[in-house]
Amino acid sequence: MLKTLAKGAGFGLALGVMAGPALATETIKAVVIDGYPARALWVQEFTNFFIPEVDKRLAESGNYKMDWQESYGGTIVKPRGVLEGIELGLGDIGIVTTIFHSSKLPSQAIAAVTPFVSGAGMNLRYLEGIENAAGVRGGLTDFYNMLQTGLVDHALLWPESAATFKIAEVAPFMLKADLGAVNSKTVTVNKDYWDGLPDEVKEALLEVAVLYRDHVAGLAMDKAEESLDAFVASGGTVVEMDEAQRAAWARAMPNIAQEWARDLEDAGQPGTEMLNAYMAKLRDAGFTPVRDWAADSGTN
Repeated sequence: MLKTLAKGAGFGLALGVMAGPALATETIKAVVIDGYPARALWVQEFTNFFIPEVDKRLAESGNYKMDWQESYGGTIVKPRGVLEGIELGLGDIGIVTTIFHSSKLPSQAIAAVTPFVSGAGMNLRYLEGIENAAGVRGGLTDFYNMLQTGLVDHALLWPESAATFKIAEVAPFMLKADLGAVNSKTVTVNKDYWDGLPDEVKEALLEVAVLYRDHVAGLAMDKAEESLDAFVASGGTVVEMDEAQRAAWARAMPNIAQEWARDLEDAGQPGTEMLNAYMAKLRDAGFTPVRDWAADSGTN
């Protein structure tokens, strides 16, 4: 094949002067997976924001075009199986819920181990300071049925998800505790797939990933109050926890932030430095934590 291209090079150049033939656009397939349904905010915005933004950047040169194949809602993997699915090549790109993988992605858990500062799996530790409370592991897609059948009495989640997944139908009372801990999502790419991508496509994905992060975070904040209103409109009642109750809950909890930092230190990573920097950045931004997880060990 190389020989054929070499022989035709002079002829191709002569045609180029007269006709200027356009180079063909290369199409690159991308299988995107998440176990959560398409109505989940971060999945919805991958479709509505991430994909169009990548397409827009690639269209500027016309060298590449993505063939997006989206598979959500458990068609390929369950919510907890996205990371493994990407590792196995079941998908090329996945939206990984990091709280499910605190052992593989420990540094991603910093916001989950510092509640009352700014829910699934690790946030069950928040209940350890509450008398007669027992945590039951579940996920956002399970909570409706778990509440409806009486398997659990309560669920830890945020207002937008409560509205999206119609939680008011089965749990009409919301305790607004303002835990502040967040569950991060990461756009994760299979290594072999990534290594085979052209640099132009890699650059587009990296650039849009940062924009997608900020876009989804902004939407979540914008929708918080709107979602509380929707919860009430659906027949729900919102009760606000007062500051004294929040402080008492925070003091009663084990210091999971320092446990997390020590585990990272044992693994050779700067866990304590990360925790101190995180708390300092929040203070610099004007936040006063109910409990300074970096400075004290509380009562536990």
